[in-house]
Amino acid sequence: MTQSKISTYEIKLFSRVCEEFNLGILKNVFKANGGFSNSYYGFVTNKSKYLVKVYTMDKLKTIISTAKAELFFKKGGIPVLTRINNLYGGDYSIIDGSIYVVFPYIFIPKIKKWQKELYYELGNFLGKMHGYSIKMSDKDYIKVFNLEKIKSSSLASMYLLLDALQRKEKEDKHDKLAISNLVTKIGYLRNILGEELTLSNVSLIHGDFHPGNLCIKDNKIKMIYDFDSNCFESIYYELAKVIINTCFSGSFNDKKFIRTERFLVGYQKHVLVIPPILRTAIKICYFEIFSSLWAEEKFLKKPSKELSEIMNKEKRTLDYFINISSSNDFTERICGFLNK
Repeated sequence: MTQSKISTYEIKLFSRVCEEFNLGILKNVFKANGGFSNSYYGFVTNKSKYLVKVYTMDKLKTIISTAKAELFFKKGGIPVLTRINNLYGGDYSIIDGSIYVVFPYIFIPKIKKWQKELYYELGNFLGKMHGYSIKMSDKDYIKVFNLEKIKSSSLASMYLLLDALQRKEKEDKHDKLAISNLVTKIGYLRNILGEELTLSNVSLIHGDFHPGNLCIKDNKIKMIYDFDSNCFESIYYELAKVIINTCFSGSFNDKKFIRTERFLVGYQKHVLVIPPILRTAIKICYFEIFSSLWAEEKFLKKPSKELSEIMNKEKRTLDYFINISSSNDFTERICGFLNK
């Protein structure tokens, strides 16, 4: 058994997981790529290969909510990676103070180059999910975004975080990037008048829809997973987030606009997008980009190459949206692709 970077204590726990979920005899275990909030492990047993997510006890409500979201979309015909039940019929096990959830292991091919066809597929898939969720909603709920409240809370935290970064004894290039992004955000927020904005079409959404949570092969999305961020939110909010963060991903050139048009063509096969509502959603999203502390907070706690890449993308996005004429041009070009 390979135990590289896996302690003897962890091996014993993982063997118990195999027993509870009837996975077979543990032969190999390795740390798998994952997000920032959970630990992911790959298990190889004499029966098969599995993906295991390990949560702290405070995530129990999230785990229960996630299971419901997975089943909800699976019933709607969305290909979802769903969990394996344990011997007692439950979809998670609590062992020695941690929560274990087991999934079949899937191989995720790396995409070397994103083509227009893949953007279309991305929009088509998200549109299917949103179309089904709206259909299953019994009424049209409204979500209110208080930008003044978001602004005030973020500024207070930003000053503290900026001070902490500037007090570090050794400041490297990544620290300087985090400081630069914070200074840009503070300058933007201080000069923006907060307001209340509303979005309609609130229903169950994935909450973290991006290529890293999709299994994509031959320009087709085979499966979606990681519903930990699922919530009841406006589909327009998630749509705007995907457009900004995935379709553009920090690069706002003509080629990205062309590919985004393909994305919206695929999306509107299932959901008719109303331009004024999308305009509002985009405004909320880039306001929240300037209010976000997520990357800088994570970086201060535990720097990593991945976080540095995120902050570099964030910097390009901030530099683009800081100019109000660029913001207006972006929104109008996107809305110009609708309902053609």
